[in-house]
Amino acid sequence: TIRLNGAIKNISIAAVPNPFTDVLKLNISTAVKEGITLTLSDLTGRHLLKQVVQLQAGVNILEMPEAEKLAAGSYLLTMQSQQQTTSIRILKAK
Repeated sequence: TIRLNGAIKNISIAAVPNPFTDVLKLNISTAVKEGITLTLSDLTGRHLLKQVVQLQAGVNILEMPEAEKLAAGSYLLTMQSQQQTTSIRILKAK
């Protein structure tokens, strides 16, 4: 299992497990309540999935079940808040 972390100010994100095979699960930790936008793109930049989420202070566990339909390969998950934007690489196994 490979754990990828990226930080946005007071927010950290991890895809667990990575690579995933069916539902994409995200652990997002934040110190404050905040709204974010999650966008899953292929490596050419084409947006495949988008989700707007209101985070609560603490650990938030999110699922993106639509990711199960994606082909095996590498993807980029971008998390955007009002403060910053960060991206982590996500791998989908067969």
